[in-house]
Amino acid sequence: MLACGSIPDVRKKQLPRLYLICCIIISVVLFIGSSRGVTLEAAAGLLPGIAVMILGRICGGGIGEADGIMLMLLGLLFGASECLKILLVAFFLAGITAVPLILFLHADRKSRLPFYPFLLAGFLVCRWAG
Repeated sequence: MLACGSIPDVRKKQLPRLYLICCIIISVVLFIGSSRGVTLEAAAGLLPGIAVMILGRICGGGIGEADGIMLMLLGLLFGASECLKILLVAFFLAGITAVPLILFLHADRKSRLPFYPFLLAGFLVCRWAG
């Protein structure tokens, strides 16, 4: 889901609604089919995504709603602790990427950086690191 979403995020800086709806349906089906059931950890897994969506609204859309939705889905599927790890790695990688863009390519605060590729990288790092 993250890999497919990274392409339109990089190209157009937005994701199609149909893509997000499909991601939600797939995630809910996977969650229902898992043996985990509804637990406090699964419910808490929604919180990082909700926090990102609220923060995006407060800050005027600096981070998109699609990023918050994907974080909620990751939290639902993998739990709050794994979702927070993915988010922290993604923020770290985005920060590392932003520094040379600001220094050498004259990007500024208004420059937009697609976040889905960083979520994908954070997910892969967390899965690989165990």
